[in-house]
Amino acid sequence: MATQVEAQAHTEKVAQFSAPMVKGGAQVAKPPLPGWRIFTIIFSSTLFMVINIFIGSGFSLTLPSISEDLNIPQASLQWVISSYTLTSGCFLLPFGRLADLHGRRRVFLAGAAWVAVWSVGCGFAKNEISLDVMRAFQGMGIAAGLPAGLGVLAQTFEVGSRLRTVAFSTFGCGAPLGSALGFTMGGVLTQKTSAHWRSAFFFSAGLAGLTFVTGWLAIDKDTHHLDPSLDRRVDWMGAFLVTSSLILLTFSLGDVETAPDGWKTSYIIALLVLSIVLLCAFILWEKRLGWQISRRLSSSVTLTPTETFLDNLLTIPPMLNLDLFTRAHGRMAAMQALAFFVWAGFSSCYQNYLGLSPIHAMLRMLPMSITGVILNGIVALAVAHIEGIVLIVTGCVMAGLAPLLFAIIDPLATYWVFGFPAAIFGVFGADFIFASGSLFVAKVARLDEQSVAGGLFTTLTQVGTSVGLALSSIVLNQMVARNIQSLGPQETSSSKPSSSTPKSALLEGYRAVQWLNFSFMMVGLVLALVFLRHIGVIARMGEANLEEDAVAETLSLEDEKVGKQS
Repeated sequence: MATQVEAQAHTEKVAQFSAPMVKGGAQVAKPPLPGWRIFTIIFSSTLFMVINIFIGSGFSLTLPSISEDLNIPQASLQWVISSYTLTSGCFLLPFGRLADLHGRRRVFLAGAAWVAVWSVGCGFAKNEISLDVMRAFQGMGIAAGLPAGLGVLAQTFEVGSRLRTVAFSTFGCGAPLGSALGFTMGGVLTQKTSAHWRSAFFFSAGLAGLTFVTGWLAIDKDTHHLDPSLDRRVDWMGAFLVTSSLILLTFSLGDVETAPDGWKTSYIIALLVLSIVLLCAFILWEKRLGWQISRRLSSSVTLTPTETFLDNLLTIPPMLNLDLFTRAHGRMAAMQALAFFVWAGFSSCYQNYLGLSPIHAMLRMLPMSITGVILNGIVALAVAHIEGIVLIVTGCVMAGLAPLLFAIIDPLATYWVFGFPAAIFGVFGADFIFASGSLFVAKVARLDEQSVAGGLFTTLTQVGTSVGLALSSIVLNQMVARNIQSLGPQETSSSKPSSSTPKSALLEGYRAVQWLNFSFMMVGLVLALVFLRHIGVIARMGEANLEEDAVAETLSLEDEKVGKQS
Protein backbone atom coordinates (compact mmCIF):
# COMPACT_ATOMS: atom_id res chain seq x y z
CA MET A 1 0.00 0.00 0.00
CA ALA A 2 1.12 3.54 -0.63
CA THR A 3 2.31 5.48 2.39
CA GLN A 4 0.58 8.63 3.55
CA VAL A 5 3.49 10.66 2.20
CA GLU A 6 3.08 9.12 -1.27
CA ALA A 7 -0.67 9.69 -1.16
CA GLN A 8 -0.14 13.34 -0.19
CA ALA A 9 2.39 13.77 -3.00
CA HIS A 10 -0.03 12.22 -5.43
CA THR A 11 -2.82 14.57 -4.36
CA GLU A 12 -0.53 17.53 -4.96
CA LYS A 13 0.23 16.22 -8.46
CA VAL A 14 -3.48 15.87 -9.23
CA ALA A 15 -3.96 19.50 -8.24
CA GLN A 16 -1.58 20.52 -11.03
CA PHE A 17 -4.15 19.43 -13.61
CA SER A 18 -7.06 21.41 -12.16
CA ALA A 19 -7.72 24.93 -10.95
CA PRO A 20 -6.98 25.30 -7.26
CA MET A 21 -10.09 25.13 -5.09
CA VAL A 22 -8.14 25.85 -1.92
CA LYS A 23 -5.27 28.15 -1.09
CA GLY A 24 -2.79 27.72 1.68
CA GLY A 25 -4.68 24.71 3.03
CA ALA A 26 -7.87 26.69 3.61
CA GLN A 27 -10.81 27.44 1.39
CA VAL A 28 -10.66 30.91 -0.12
CA ALA A 29 -13.48 33.08 1.21
CA LYS A 30 -15.10 35.31 -1.38
CA PRO A 31 -15.82 38.87 -0.29
CA PRO A 32 -19.51 39.75 -0.60
CA LEU A 33 -20.45 41.53 -3.80
CA PRO A 34 -22.44 44.76 -3.76
CA GLY A 35 -26.02 44.47 -4.97
CA TRP A 36 -25.46 46.36 -8.22
CA ARG A 37 -22.71 43.96 -9.26
CA ILE A 38 -24.80 40.89 -8.47
CA PHE A 39 -27.63 42.27 -10.59
CA THR A 40 -25.30 43.29 -13.42
CA ILE A 41 -23.49 39.93 -13.59
CA ILE A 42 -26.79 38.06 -13.82
CA PHE A 43 -28.15 40.60 -16.31
CA SER A 44 -25.07 40.42 -18.54
CA SER A 45 -24.98 36.59 -18.64
CA THR A 46 -28.73 36.34 -19.27
CA LEU A 47 -28.55 38.97 -22.01
CA PHE A 48 -26.10 36.74 -23.87
CA MET A 49 -28.71 33.96 -23.89
CA VAL A 50 -31.32 36.48 -25.10
CA ILE A 51 -29.04 37.46 -27.99
CA ASN A 52 -28.46 33.80 -28.85
CA ILE A 53 -32.16 33.10 -29.34
CA PHE A 54 -32.91 36.51 -30.85
CA ILE A 55 -30.38 36.22 -33.68
CA GLY A 56 -31.04 32.49 -34.07
CA SER A 57 -34.62 31.37 -34.37
CA GLY A 58 -36.02 34.84 -33.68
CA PHE A 59 -34.91 36.10 -37.11
CA SER A 60 -37.43 33.94 -38.96
CA LEU A 61 -39.76 36.90 -39.59
CA THR A 62 -36.99 38.78 -41.40
CA LEU A 63 -36.31 36.01 -43.94
CA PRO A 64 -38.86 37.10 -46.58
CA SER A 65 -37.43 40.62 -46.56
CA ILE A 66 -33.85 39.30 -46.77
CA SER A 67 -34.80 37.00 -49.65
CA GLU A 68 -36.36 39.85 -51.62
CA ASP A 69 -33.58 42.37 -50.97
CA LEU A 70 -30.61 40.08 -51.70
CA ASN A 71 -32.32 37.90 -54.34
CA ILE A 72 -31.77 34.72 -52.33
CA PRO A 73 -33.73 31.74 -53.70
CA GLN A 74 -36.08 29.98 -51.32
CA ALA A 75 -34.00 26.77 -51.38
CA SER A 76 -30.92 28.66 -50.13
CA LEU A 77 -32.68 30.87 -47.61
CA GLN A 78 -32.32 28.29 -44.83
CA TRP A 79 -28.58 28.94 -44.71
CA VAL A 80 -29.17 32.39 -43.25
CA ILE A 81 -30.30 30.52 -40.12
CA SER A 82 -28.29 27.30 -40.54
CA SER A 83 -24.90 28.97 -40.92
CA TYR A 84 -25.43 30.59 -37.52
CA THR A 85 -26.71 27.49 -35.70
CA LEU A 86 -23.90 25.41 -37.22
CA THR A 87 -21.11 27.39 -35.55
CA SER A 88 -22.98 28.45 -32.40
CA GLY A 89 -23.65 24.81 -31.55
CA CYS A 90 -20.44 23.13 -32.69
CA PHE A 91 -17.86 25.40 -31.03
CA LEU A 92 -19.33 25.34 -27.52
CA LEU A 93 -16.95 22.67 -26.18
CA PRO A 94 -13.60 24.13 -27.36
CA PHE A 95 -14.56 27.66 -26.33
CA GLY A 96 -15.82 26.36 -22.99
CA ARG A 97 -12.45 24.72 -22.41
CA LEU A 98 -10.62 27.91 -23.40
CA ALA A 99 -12.72 29.81 -20.87
CA ASP A 100 -11.79 27.34 -18.11
CA LEU A 101 -8.10 27.55 -18.94
CA HIS A 102 -7.57 31.21 -19.79
CA GLY A 103 -10.33 33.07 -17.97
CA ARG A 104 -14.10 33.11 -18.27
CA ARG A 105 -14.37 36.88 -18.08
CA ARG A 106 -11.87 37.24 -20.90
CA VAL A 107 -13.66 34.77 -23.19
CA PHE A 108 -17.09 36.16 -22.27
CA LEU A 109 -16.10 39.72 -23.20
CA ALA A 110 -14.34 38.57 -26.35
CA GLY A 111 -17.46 36.68 -27.41
CA ALA A 112 -19.69 39.72 -26.84
CA ALA A 113 -17.37 42.00 -28.81
CA TRP A 114 -17.13 39.41 -31.60
CA VAL A 115 -20.93 39.16 -31.88
CA ALA A 116 -21.25 42.96 -31.98
CA VAL A 117 -18.72 43.32 -34.79
CA TRP A 118 -20.20 40.62 -37.02
CA SER A 119 -23.76 41.76 -36.32
CA VAL A 120 -22.85 45.14 -37.76
CA GLY A 121 -21.22 43.34 -40.69
CA CYS A 122 -24.40 41.35 -41.32
CA GLY A 123 -26.33 44.62 -41.41
CA PHE A 124 -24.17 45.82 -44.31
CA ALA A 125 -24.17 42.52 -46.24
CA LYS A 126 -24.60 42.95 -49.99
CA ASN A 127 -25.15 39.37 -51.14
CA GLU A 128 -26.04 35.88 -49.97
CA ILE A 129 -22.49 34.56 -49.56
CA SER A 130 -21.26 37.45 -47.43
CA LEU A 131 -24.34 37.25 -45.19
CA ASP A 132 -23.98 33.49 -44.66
CA VAL A 133 -20.27 33.79 -43.86
CA MET A 134 -20.76 36.63 -41.39
CA ARG A 135 -23.65 34.76 -39.76
CA ALA A 136 -21.27 31.85 -39.21
CA PHE A 137 -18.72 34.16 -37.55
CA GLN A 138 -21.55 35.64 -35.49
CA GLY A 139 -22.36 32.17 -34.19
CA MET A 140 -18.77 31.62 -33.06
CA GLY A 141 -19.06 34.61 -30.73
CA ILE A 142 -22.19 33.12 -29.19
CA ALA A 143 -20.40 29.76 -28.77
CA ALA A 144 -17.69 31.58 -26.80
CA GLY A 145 -19.98 33.63 -24.60
CA LEU A 146 -22.59 31.06 -23.54
CA PRO A 147 -20.34 28.52 -21.75
CA ALA A 148 -18.18 31.32 -20.39
CA GLY A 149 -21.31 32.98 -18.99
CA LEU A 150 -22.37 29.76 -17.28
CA GLY A 151 -18.86 29.47 -15.83
CA VAL A 152 -19.02 33.07 -14.61
CA LEU A 153 -22.25 32.36 -12.73
CA ALA A 154 -20.83 29.15 -11.26
CA GLN A 155 -17.62 30.78 -10.01
CA THR A 156 -19.37 33.91 -8.71
CA PHE A 157 -22.15 32.31 -6.67
CA GLU A 158 -21.44 29.52 -4.19
CA VAL A 159 -23.02 26.07 -4.40
CA GLY A 160 -26.25 25.92 -2.43
CA SER A 161 -26.66 29.69 -2.23
CA ARG A 162 -29.93 31.39 -3.03
CA LEU A 163 -28.17 33.70 -5.47
CA ARG A 164 -26.84 30.79 -7.54
CA THR A 165 -30.36 29.40 -7.92
CA VAL A 166 -31.71 32.79 -8.97
CA ALA A 167 -28.78 33.36 -11.34
CA PHE A 168 -29.15 30.06 -13.23
CA SER A 169 -32.95 30.33 -13.36
CA THR A 170 -32.69 33.88 -14.72
CA PHE A 171 -30.16 32.66 -17.28
CA GLY A 172 -32.75 30.11 -18.42
CA CYS A 173 -35.27 32.96 -18.82
CA GLY A 174 -33.07 34.29 -21.59
CA ALA A 175 -34.39 31.67 -24.03
CA PRO A 176 -38.11 32.60 -23.89
CA LEU A 177 -37.24 36.30 -23.64
CA GLY A 178 -35.04 36.06 -26.72
CA SER A 179 -37.76 34.22 -28.58
CA ALA A 180 -40.38 36.83 -27.70
CA LEU A 181 -37.97 39.64 -28.56
CA GLY A 182 -37.17 38.06 -31.91
CA PHE A 183 -40.80 37.57 -32.87
CA THR A 184 -41.79 41.10 -31.85
CA MET A 185 -38.79 43.35 -32.49
CA GLY A 186 -37.69 41.36 -35.53
CA GLY A 187 -41.01 41.95 -37.24
CA VAL A 188 -41.40 45.56 -36.08
CA LEU A 189 -37.89 46.62 -37.12
CA THR A 190 -38.26 44.93 -40.50
CA GLN A 191 -41.59 46.57 -41.28
CA LYS A 192 -41.30 49.96 -39.59
CA THR A 193 -37.70 51.11 -40.18
CA SER A 194 -36.06 52.37 -43.34
CA ALA A 195 -33.25 49.82 -43.06
CA HIS A 196 -35.80 46.97 -42.88
CA TRP A 197 -34.16 43.62 -41.97
CA ARG A 198 -30.77 45.27 -41.49
CA SER A 199 -32.16 47.11 -38.46
CA ALA A 200 -32.59 43.78 -36.67
CA PHE A 201 -28.87 43.07 -37.02
CA PHE A 202 -27.96 46.56 -35.82
CA PHE A 203 -30.27 46.04 -32.85
CA SER A 204 -28.49 42.76 -31.99
CA ALA A 205 -25.15 44.58 -32.23
CA GLY A 206 -26.44 47.07 -29.66
CA LEU A 207 -27.47 44.24 -27.35
CA ALA A 208 -24.03 42.65 -27.70
CA GLY A 209 -22.39 46.00 -26.95
CA LEU A 210 -24.52 46.36 -23.81
CA THR A 211 -23.50 42.83 -22.78
CA PHE A 212 -19.83 43.72 -23.18
CA VAL A 213 -20.09 46.93 -21.16
CA THR A 214 -22.07 45.40 -18.28
CA GLY A 215 -19.80 42.34 -18.19
CA TRP A 216 -16.67 44.48 -18.18
CA LEU A 217 -18.00 46.56 -15.29
CA ALA A 218 -19.26 43.76 -13.07
CA ILE A 219 -17.53 40.42 -13.67
CA ASP A 220 -14.53 39.65 -11.45
CA LYS A 221 -11.17 39.04 -13.01
CA ASP A 222 -10.25 35.34 -13.17
CA THR A 223 -7.52 35.53 -10.52
CA HIS A 224 -7.53 31.77 -9.84
CA HIS A 225 -6.27 31.23 -13.39
CA LEU A 226 -3.07 33.08 -12.54
CA ASP A 227 -1.86 30.08 -10.53
CA PRO A 228 1.49 29.08 -12.13
CA SER A 229 0.95 25.38 -11.34
CA LEU A 230 -2.09 25.18 -13.61
CA ASP A 231 -1.35 23.53 -16.94
CA ARG A 232 -3.04 25.85 -19.44
CA ARG A 233 -2.04 24.02 -22.60
CA VAL A 234 -4.93 23.48 -24.99
CA ASP A 235 -5.83 20.09 -26.41
CA TRP A 236 -6.02 21.32 -30.00
CA MET A 237 -6.29 17.81 -31.42
CA GLY A 238 -9.32 17.05 -29.28
CA ALA A 239 -10.85 20.40 -30.18
CA PHE A 240 -10.38 19.69 -33.89
CA LEU A 241 -11.83 16.19 -33.70
CA VAL A 242 -14.98 17.05 -31.74
CA THR A 243 -15.68 20.30 -33.62
CA SER A 244 -15.21 18.66 -37.02
CA SER A 245 -17.45 15.78 -35.98
CA LEU A 246 -20.24 18.06 -34.79
CA ILE A 247 -20.02 20.32 -37.86
CA LEU A 248 -20.27 17.38 -40.27
CA LEU A 249 -23.07 15.79 -38.26
CA THR A 250 -25.10 19.00 -38.00
CA PHE A 251 -24.53 19.90 -41.66
CA SER A 252 -25.52 16.48 -42.98
CA LEU A 253 -28.64 16.29 -40.81
CA GLY A 254 -29.68 19.80 -41.74
CA ASP A 255 -29.03 19.43 -45.47
CA VAL A 256 -31.09 16.27 -45.94
CA GLU A 257 -34.19 18.22 -46.99
CA THR A 258 -32.42 19.98 -49.88
CA ALA A 259 -30.21 17.03 -50.95
CA PRO A 260 -31.16 15.60 -54.38
CA ASP A 261 -32.01 12.12 -53.08
CA GLY A 262 -32.55 12.92 -49.42
CA TRP A 263 -30.98 10.32 -47.13
CA LYS A 264 -29.83 8.32 -50.14
CA THR A 265 -27.60 11.15 -51.38
CA SER A 266 -23.99 9.96 -51.45
CA TYR A 267 -22.43 12.99 -49.77
CA ILE A 268 -24.99 12.88 -46.92
CA ILE A 269 -24.08 9.26 -46.18
CA ALA A 270 -20.34 9.99 -46.45
CA LEU A 271 -20.51 12.98 -44.10
CA LEU A 272 -22.56 11.08 -41.53
CA VAL A 273 -20.09 8.20 -41.51
CA LEU A 274 -17.12 10.56 -41.31
CA SER A 275 -18.70 12.47 -38.41
CA ILE A 276 -19.12 9.22 -36.46
CA VAL A 277 -15.53 8.20 -37.20
CA LEU A 278 -14.23 11.57 -35.98
CA LEU A 279 -16.37 11.35 -32.82
CA CYS A 280 -14.96 7.89 -32.04
CA ALA A 281 -11.44 9.22 -32.67
CA PHE A 282 -12.13 12.08 -30.25
CA ILE A 283 -13.25 9.68 -27.52
CA LEU A 284 -10.19 7.47 -28.00
CA TRP A 285 -7.87 10.48 -28.02
CA GLU A 286 -9.35 11.87 -24.80
CA LYS A 287 -9.11 8.45 -23.13
CA ARG A 288 -5.48 8.24 -24.26
CA LEU A 289 -4.66 11.64 -22.72
CA GLY A 290 -6.42 10.70 -19.48
CA TRP A 291 -4.55 7.39 -19.29
CA GLN A 292 -1.21 9.09 -20.03
CA ILE A 293 -1.74 11.65 -17.27
CA SER A 294 -2.75 8.92 -14.82
CA ARG A 295 0.37 6.92 -15.70
CA ARG A 296 2.57 9.97 -15.26
CA LEU A 297 1.06 10.80 -11.86
CA SER A 298 1.48 7.27 -10.55
CA SER A 299 4.99 6.75 -11.92
CA SER A 300 8.03 7.18 -9.69
CA VAL A 301 10.60 6.45 -12.43
CA THR A 302 13.07 9.23 -13.25
CA LEU A 303 12.88 10.06 -16.95
CA THR A 304 15.67 11.18 -19.24
CA PRO A 305 15.37 14.67 -20.83
CA THR A 306 14.22 13.12 -24.12
CA GLU A 307 11.65 10.93 -22.37
CA THR A 308 10.48 13.93 -20.36
CA PHE A 309 10.00 15.97 -23.56
CA LEU A 310 7.96 13.22 -25.23
CA ASP A 311 6.01 12.61 -22.04
CA ASN A 312 5.06 16.29 -21.81
CA LEU A 313 3.74 16.20 -25.37
CA LEU A 314 1.36 13.39 -24.47
CA THR A 315 0.22 14.70 -21.08
CA ILE A 316 -1.78 17.67 -22.27
CA PRO A 317 -4.91 18.01 -20.12
CA PRO A 318 -7.79 16.59 -22.18
CA MET A 319 -10.28 19.05 -23.58
CA LEU A 320 -13.12 17.05 -22.07
CA ASN A 321 -12.47 14.84 -19.07
CA LEU A 322 -14.50 11.72 -19.90
CA ASP A 323 -14.72 10.92 -16.20
CA LEU A 324 -17.19 13.79 -16.07
CA PHE A 325 -19.89 11.41 -17.35
CA THR A 326 -19.39 9.07 -14.38
CA ARG A 327 -19.77 11.78 -11.74
CA ALA A 328 -22.49 11.46 -9.11
CA HIS A 329 -22.66 7.72 -9.77
CA GLY A 330 -23.43 8.19 -13.47
CA ARG A 331 -26.23 10.71 -12.96
CA MET A 332 -24.23 13.27 -14.92
CA ALA A 333 -24.44 11.09 -18.04
CA ALA A 334 -28.15 10.51 -17.42
CA MET A 335 -28.78 14.26 -17.23
CA GLN A 336 -26.95 14.81 -20.52
CA ALA A 337 -28.95 12.04 -22.22
CA LEU A 338 -32.17 13.47 -20.78
CA ALA A 339 -31.42 16.88 -22.32
CA PHE A 340 -30.72 15.22 -25.68
CA PHE A 341 -34.06 13.39 -25.83
CA VAL A 342 -36.18 16.25 -24.51
CA TRP A 343 -34.80 18.68 -27.08
CA ALA A 344 -35.16 16.08 -29.81
CA GLY A 345 -38.87 15.91 -28.99
CA PHE A 346 -39.27 19.65 -28.55
CA SER A 347 -37.54 20.73 -31.78
CA SER A 348 -40.25 19.73 -34.27
CA CYS A 349 -43.26 19.81 -31.98
CA TYR A 350 -44.81 22.88 -33.63
CA GLN A 351 -45.77 22.77 -37.32
CA ASN A 352 -47.62 25.35 -39.42
CA TYR A 353 -50.18 22.92 -40.83
CA LEU A 354 -52.84 25.61 -41.32
CA GLY A 355 -50.49 27.80 -43.41
CA LEU A 356 -50.84 30.80 -41.08
CA SER A 357 -49.18 34.13 -41.82
CA PRO A 358 -45.92 34.83 -39.91
CA ILE A 359 -47.63 37.38 -37.65
CA HIS A 360 -50.55 35.06 -36.91
CA ALA A 361 -48.18 32.18 -36.19
CA MET A 362 -46.14 34.44 -33.91
CA LEU A 363 -49.22 35.34 -31.88
CA ARG A 364 -50.04 31.66 -31.38
CA MET A 365 -46.49 30.97 -30.19
CA LEU A 366 -46.32 33.95 -27.85
CA PRO A 367 -47.83 32.05 -24.87
CA MET A 368 -44.74 29.81 -24.97
CA SER A 369 -42.43 32.74 -24.24
CA ILE A 370 -44.63 34.09 -21.46
CA THR A 371 -44.97 30.64 -19.89
CA GLY A 372 -41.22 30.09 -20.17
CA VAL A 373 -40.46 33.20 -18.11
CA ILE A 374 -43.01 32.16 -15.46
CA LEU A 375 -41.66 28.61 -15.26
CA ASN A 376 -38.09 29.79 -14.71
CA GLY A 377 -39.39 31.96 -11.88
CA ILE A 378 -41.05 28.89 -10.38
CA VAL A 379 -37.77 26.97 -10.63
CA ALA A 380 -35.94 29.79 -8.85
CA LEU A 381 -38.40 29.57 -5.96
CA ALA A 382 -38.80 25.79 -5.80
CA VAL A 383 -35.45 24.23 -6.69
CA ALA A 384 -34.02 24.84 -3.20
CA HIS A 385 -36.97 23.12 -1.53
CA ILE A 386 -38.27 20.42 -3.88
CA GLU A 387 -36.51 17.22 -4.93
CA GLY A 388 -34.92 17.61 -8.34
CA ILE A 389 -36.62 14.45 -9.62
CA VAL A 390 -40.03 16.07 -9.00
CA LEU A 391 -39.19 19.06 -11.21
CA ILE A 392 -37.65 16.91 -13.94
CA VAL A 393 -40.47 14.35 -14.05
CA THR A 394 -43.04 17.15 -14.05
CA GLY A 395 -41.20 18.75 -16.96
CA CYS A 396 -41.10 15.50 -18.96
CA VAL A 397 -44.77 14.66 -18.33
CA MET A 398 -46.06 18.13 -19.15
CA ALA A 399 -43.81 18.44 -22.20
CA GLY A 400 -45.05 15.05 -23.40
CA LEU A 401 -48.64 16.35 -23.34
CA ALA A 402 -47.83 18.90 -26.08
CA PRO A 403 -47.03 16.39 -28.88
CA LEU A 404 -49.79 14.13 -27.56
CA LEU A 405 -52.35 16.92 -28.03
CA PHE A 406 -51.01 17.65 -31.51
CA ALA A 407 -51.10 13.94 -32.40
CA ILE A 408 -54.84 13.72 -31.66
CA ILE A 409 -55.72 17.27 -32.74
CA ASP A 410 -58.87 18.11 -34.64
CA PRO A 411 -57.79 20.73 -37.24
CA LEU A 412 -61.30 22.20 -37.25
CA ALA A 413 -61.31 22.79 -33.50
CA THR A 414 -60.60 26.24 -32.10
CA TYR A 415 -57.03 27.13 -31.13
CA TRP A 416 -57.95 27.19 -27.44
CA VAL A 417 -58.84 23.48 -27.35
CA PHE A 418 -55.58 21.97 -28.59
CA GLY A 419 -53.09 24.65 -29.71
CA PHE A 420 -53.12 26.87 -26.63
CA PRO A 421 -52.68 24.13 -23.99
CA ALA A 422 -50.01 22.48 -26.16
CA ALA A 423 -48.10 25.79 -26.34
CA ILE A 424 -48.28 26.02 -22.54
CA PHE A 425 -47.33 22.41 -21.80
CA GLY A 426 -44.55 22.23 -24.38
CA VAL A 427 -42.16 24.59 -22.65
CA PHE A 428 -42.30 22.76 -19.31
CA GLY A 429 -39.69 20.25 -20.45
CA ALA A 430 -37.32 22.81 -21.93
CA ASP A 431 -37.47 25.28 -19.05
CA PHE A 432 -37.70 22.91 -16.07
CA ILE A 433 -34.97 20.64 -17.40
CA PHE A 434 -32.62 23.37 -18.65
CA ALA A 435 -32.75 25.29 -15.37
CA SER A 436 -32.53 22.17 -13.18
CA GLY A 437 -29.98 20.50 -15.45
CA SER A 438 -27.65 23.49 -15.66
CA LEU A 439 -27.72 23.82 -11.85
CA PHE A 440 -26.99 20.11 -11.48
CA VAL A 441 -24.12 20.22 -13.99
CA ALA A 442 -22.58 23.24 -12.24
CA LYS A 443 -22.87 21.44 -8.90
CA VAL A 444 -21.23 18.22 -10.13
CA ALA A 445 -18.45 19.78 -12.22
CA ARG A 446 -15.21 20.91 -10.59
CA LEU A 447 -14.25 24.57 -10.51
CA ASP A 448 -11.77 24.14 -13.35
CA GLU A 449 -14.34 22.60 -15.75
CA GLN A 450 -17.46 24.70 -15.19
CA SER A 451 -17.52 26.27 -18.65
CA VAL A 452 -16.74 23.12 -20.62
CA ALA A 453 -19.36 21.22 -18.59
CA GLY A 454 -21.93 23.90 -19.32
CA GLY A 455 -20.89 23.82 -22.97
CA LEU A 456 -21.34 20.05 -23.04
CA PHE A 457 -24.88 20.32 -21.64
CA THR A 458 -25.80 22.98 -24.20
CA THR A 459 -24.16 20.98 -27.02
CA LEU A 460 -26.31 17.95 -26.20
CA THR A 461 -29.44 20.10 -26.53
CA GLN A 462 -28.21 21.36 -29.92
CA VAL A 463 -27.39 17.86 -31.17
CA GLY A 464 -30.74 16.61 -29.88
CA THR A 465 -32.46 19.35 -31.87
CA SER A 466 -30.63 18.39 -35.07
CA VAL A 467 -31.32 14.67 -34.65
CA GLY A 468 -34.96 15.32 -33.77
CA LEU A 469 -35.52 17.47 -36.85
CA ALA A 470 -33.77 14.94 -39.10
CA LEU A 471 -35.78 11.97 -37.83
CA SER A 472 -38.98 14.02 -38.03
CA SER A 473 -38.29 14.75 -41.70
CA ILE A 474 -37.86 11.02 -42.38
CA VAL A 475 -41.13 10.14 -40.65
CA LEU A 476 -42.99 13.00 -42.32
CA ASN A 477 -41.78 12.14 -45.82
CA GLN A 478 -42.50 8.45 -45.40
CA MET A 479 -46.00 8.99 -44.05
CA VAL A 480 -46.85 11.60 -46.68
CA ALA A 481 -45.63 9.30 -49.47
CA ARG A 482 -47.64 6.39 -48.10
CA ASN A 483 -50.82 8.45 -47.80
CA ILE A 484 -50.40 10.01 -51.24
CA GLN A 485 -50.10 6.56 -52.79
CA SER A 486 -53.28 5.48 -51.02
CA LEU A 487 -55.13 8.38 -52.67
CA GLY A 488 -54.55 7.04 -56.16
CA PRO A 489 -52.11 7.40 -59.07
CA GLN A 490 -53.24 10.94 -59.84
CA GLU A 491 -51.76 12.16 -56.57
CA THR A 492 -48.31 10.54 -56.78
CA SER A 493 -46.39 13.29 -58.55
CA SER A 494 -44.33 14.05 -55.45
CA SER A 495 -43.67 12.18 -52.23
CA LYS A 496 -42.25 15.18 -50.34
CA PRO A 497 -44.48 17.71 -48.58
CA SER A 498 -45.16 20.78 -50.74
CA SER A 499 -47.84 23.38 -51.34
CA SER A 500 -49.66 20.89 -53.61
CA THR A 501 -49.62 18.03 -51.08
CA PRO A 502 -53.17 16.98 -50.09
CA LYS A 503 -54.08 18.25 -46.63
CA SER A 504 -55.18 14.79 -45.50
CA ALA A 505 -51.81 13.25 -46.34
CA LEU A 506 -49.95 16.13 -44.69
CA LEU A 507 -52.06 15.84 -41.54
CA GLU A 508 -51.27 12.14 -41.15
CA GLY A 509 -47.58 12.90 -41.61
CA TYR A 510 -47.66 15.54 -38.90
CA ARG A 511 -49.53 13.19 -36.58
CA ALA A 512 -46.79 10.58 -37.01
CA VAL A 513 -44.12 13.21 -36.24
CA GLN A 514 -45.94 14.14 -33.03
CA TRP A 515 -46.05 10.51 -31.91
CA LEU A 516 -42.29 10.39 -32.51
CA ASN A 517 -41.85 13.52 -30.39
CA PHE A 518 -44.03 11.98 -27.68
CA SER A 519 -41.80 8.90 -27.65
CA PHE A 520 -38.70 11.10 -27.22
CA MET A 521 -40.28 12.74 -24.18
CA MET A 522 -41.22 9.38 -22.70
CA VAL A 523 -37.64 8.11 -23.13
CA GLY A 524 -36.53 11.17 -21.16
CA LEU A 525 -39.13 10.38 -18.51
CA VAL A 526 -37.85 6.80 -18.16
CA LEU A 527 -34.24 8.02 -17.88
CA ALA A 528 -35.27 10.39 -15.09
CA LEU A 529 -37.25 7.77 -13.16
CA VAL A 530 -34.54 5.12 -13.43
CA PHE A 531 -31.30 7.09 -13.00
CA LEU A 532 -32.18 10.41 -11.33
CA ARG A 533 -34.42 9.20 -8.49
CA HIS A 534 -31.88 10.02 -5.79
CA ILE A 535 -30.69 13.31 -7.23
CA GLY A 536 -31.87 15.13 -4.11
CA VAL A 537 -32.54 18.85 -3.81
CA ILE A 538 -30.32 20.28 -6.53
CA ALA A 539 -29.84 23.75 -5.09
CA ARG A 540 -29.15 22.61 -1.52
CA MET A 541 -25.66 22.49 -0.04
CA GLY A 542 -25.50 19.58 2.37
CA GLU A 543 -23.57 16.51 3.43
CA ALA A 544 -24.18 14.89 0.05
CA ASN A 545 -22.85 17.84 -1.90
CA LEU A 546 -22.23 16.39 -5.35
CA GLU A 547 -19.34 18.72 -6.18
CA GLU A 548 -17.35 17.57 -3.15
CA ASP A 549 -18.32 13.95 -3.83
CA ALA A 550 -17.04 14.27 -7.39
CA VAL A 551 -13.61 15.53 -6.33
CA ALA A 552 -13.35 13.03 -3.46
CA GLU A 553 -14.37 10.18 -5.73
CA THR A 554 -11.78 11.16 -8.36
CA LEU A 555 -8.94 11.42 -5.83
CA SER A 556 -9.98 8.17 -4.16
CA LEU A 557 -9.83 6.26 -7.44
CA GLU A 558 -6.44 7.75 -8.29
CA ASP A 559 -5.06 6.94 -4.82
CA GLU A 560 -6.34 3.38 -5.17
CA LYS A 561 -4.47 3.03 -8.46
CA VAL A 562 -1.28 4.35 -6.88
CA GLY A 563 -1.70 1.94 -3.98
CA LYS A 564 -2.09 -1.07 -6.25
CA GLN A 565 0.97 -0.16 -8.31
CA SER A 566 3.04 0.43 -5.18
